[in-house]
Amino acid sequence: MTLCPLPWYQWHWQRFRLSRKVQRMTYIERGLYRDLLDEQWEKGSVSGDIEDMADICGCPVDVMASAWQVLNRCFTLVNGRYINETLEQQRTEKDNLRIRLAENGRLGGVAKAQRNQEEFGKGQASAKQPLANSGSLSRLEEERIEKKEEKRNTNIKFTAPSVADVRAYCEERKNKVDPERFHAYYESNGWRVGKNPMKNWKAAVRTWEGNQPKDNKDGCRSAGKPGKYENIGVTV
Repeated sequence: MTLCPLPWYQWHWQRFRLSRKVQRMTYIERGLYRDLLDEQWEKGSVSGDIEDMADICGCPVDVMASAWQVLNRCFTLVNGRYINETLEQQRTEKDNLRIRLAENGRLGGVAKAQRNQEEFGKGQASAKQPLANSGSLSRLEEERIEKKEEKRNTNIKFTAPSVADVRAYCEERKNKVDPERFHAYYESNGWRVGKNPMKNWKAAVRTWEGNQPKDNKDGCRSAGKPGKYENIGVTV
């Protein structure tokens, strides 16, 4: 992996100031030393030619030639170019860390992609499976959905269902409500719940459904009228 140099490196100012080599430098030599370290960090090494060094630091060749008599103690010649070993060690440590982080990130990304794929597959499989109880939603769940629909449709005028509509809904819910009796009852009172206009006839069907006697198999009440609580919850 080829890495670009970081835009910074650690500067150990205390080590720099306490170094015997640095203490013997003039202020000019210290400045040139810093320029050569920057050059090494960017290029990987420093040219072994005095004129190139002078050009890098922007100083006269004779100044660089004189300063190099002191500065060369801080560099090691490798294949015709100079490096500061302490700085190069820092570069190696930083590059190794960057490689490890990049590899960990790549592996983490692969693992995350695999987990996402597995979760997506499970979701697809779950979507294809039929509901364990395919009869209908719970009454509370249906009422919650109906309430949301009513909030969205507050300004929509109520339309009375036909006998066929009631029958289809009762068959969907597999209840024992008599569709014709239900329709006749509310048709006779103008589709009202008490003194209020009906808003949701399906809610009324569910109320009748809940009030059906368990031992009544034909879906009709013996009295021929809705039970005491059949209108409760219709206007929600």
